[in-house]
Amino acid sequence: MRLIDADALITLLKECQQLDWNNNIAPVSWNHAFDNFKYMIDDEPTIEAEPVRRGRWTAIYCPFDTCSECGTSFDTTMGNFNYCPNCGAKMILNDENNID
Repeated sequence: MRLIDADALITLLKECQQLDWNNNIAPVSWNHAFDNFKYMIDDEPTIEAEPVRRGRWTAIYCPFDTCSECGTSFDTTMGNFNYCPNCGAKMILNDENNID
């Protein structure tokens, strides 16, 4: 899977919108037009992305909890830690109905 910068693609498409399609670059067919768009998209730069890491706070001793992903302990009573401040893992809530 390739991830592309959607903002860069929108900018490119806005530039295409300004072209004089009827007089200069009218596509021979819709298939030809779609091929051109495909090439334009293929030329867009890709972005680096990491999968979302998910973890849980594991109680070790009050008031400290440990991140299940990196093992770092934090006083989670000091704030609402939806993410581990150390590794960035998104913390899964204990509520089974939680959908992110």
